[in-house]
Amino acid sequence: MSPEGEVSSLFTFAERLLNPGCRAASSAAAPPPQCAPASPKRRERGHRGGGLGEDAFRMSMPPDLVPAVLDVVIVGAGQAGLALAARLKMMGVSSVLVLEKHARVGDNWRKRYSSLCLHDPRNACSMPFIPMPSTYPKFVPKDDVATYLEDYARLLELPVRLRTEVVKGGAVYDSVQGRWSIQVATTSASRQESTIQSKHFVIASGLSGFPQIPRLPGSASFEGTVLHSSQFTGLEVSKAAVILGSNTSAHDIAQALHSAGSAVTMIQRSPTTVISLDTHAGILMEAFNGGAEKAKADPDANEPLAQEILLDLEISLFHSNSYRRLASLSRNVVVPLCKANDRSLHHALAQAGFKIDWGEDESGLLMKFLRRGGGYYMSVGCSELIAAGAIAVIGLGDGEEPRLCEGGVVVGGETVEADLVVLATGYTNMSEWVGLFCGANVKAKVGHVGGYGSGTRDDPGPYIGELRNQWGGTAQEGLWIFCGNFTQCRFYSRVTAVLIQIALLGGWDAARGVV
Repeated sequence: MSPEGEVSSLFTFAERLLNPGCRAASSAAAPPPQCAPASPKRRERGHRGGGLGEDAFRMSMPPDLVPAVLDVVIVGAGQAGLALAARLKMMGVSSVLVLEKHARVGDNWRKRYSSLCLHDPRNACSMPFIPMPSTYPKFVPKDDVATYLEDYARLLELPVRLRTEVVKGGAVYDSVQGRWSIQVATTSASRQESTIQSKHFVIASGLSGFPQIPRLPGSASFEGTVLHSSQFTGLEVSKAAVILGSNTSAHDIAQALHSAGSAVTMIQRSPTTVISLDTHAGILMEAFNGGAEKAKADPDANEPLAQEILLDLEISLFHSNSYRRLASLSRNVVVPLCKANDRSLHHALAQAGFKIDWGEDESGLLMKFLRRGGGYYMSVGCSELIAAGAIAVIGLGDGEEPRLCEGGVVVGGETVEADLVVLATGYTNMSEWVGLFCGANVKAKVGHVGGYGSGTRDDPGPYIGELRNQWGGTAQEGLWIFCGNFTQCRFYSRVTAVLIQIALLGGWDAARGVV
């Protein structure tokens, strides 16, 4: 609000329905159960696996008990699908089924490379109703994330059907009956197909689409291994490795290979926004951390639900700015603070030949995240290795592309020796999942997912003002796309659950719902 009392932006969202048949999330009679903390012994040896075995997970809605027509089917039992399922359950929407292709909840984290961890602080990454254990490190390793998600689904008795996926083109909407016919199949060796009917279909299969794998010239002559970052496990043995790409996955993998004794070279295709974790936690995450600090300081706000309310209040205040205003604030206030705080790191990176940028309009990491979900790195140690010369960097010139040869990668006429090449070249847009499940026509009808129309890279205009097709319905009736990091999933799961609830009660057309 201006000094004259004029409102520049107004942020509203649906929090709950005042309906006798639906209980609000905050009205739970008993305090939520707690997830099992990571054992100190397990954490000391660097292994954070654990939780329930795949046969110990008890589904609360086995196949023979699925209603003839479900209210909601959710694809994906990651943080997005589970957060939404939990909200719907607490609001009284009981006819919900979550489909997960893996054998265990959390396998989408558990099966990734061993060095992966969250880059947002633990206190900003709790799911609805059950916080992450305080014994977890500040930046939670991926196996602890997997255990937390698995325990979360078990403790809340969420209806997850494991080893089940939607077949290609298997989701078809009947506009006359107002429901989806969803063909699913088990992912076990004895593949079995069946059909599920549901009024609403939610795609919660991740923030991205499919791996983007460029065709490098000379691939046939290369004697080593070439794989995409999505295939990297951390178990690869390499004397000399080349990483194509310079964003988060590229840095994580480069650091993991360096730690394993490999000589690592990173090929940078375009400049990257880099900040330290101190800058990320102290500047970019200030709004989220502020809520957590209030919860710690207030003796009456130590219950998990009270902490969640404080955290979400901070997030709602953050989102009360329009995206245009956020870009201006980031460019004029946040980015200068980031530059000042990380001046020495950026200088050392530049000396090492690493190129840094702050976005097309100098609005920094935050807006890159909202617009395209990439182009940045929050350093958990790799930037310091690059600055020290422990990991080499080669920048590509305009129009230049690397070429594989028998013993490595040719860049700028020189050969970089390598027995492993990792393509950290990103992913397609999440709309690819719409096409896979629902077909090309529905994909075209829905359009691009994410971004708000800034007109910058990977975020085509016109200006929308909201993140496209996320959280508030799509142009396809009964189809929802729910995705985001842990913070977004916790906050927006309440909004999306209420909108779905309104549609189930015969409210406005869900396709026109606006968050």
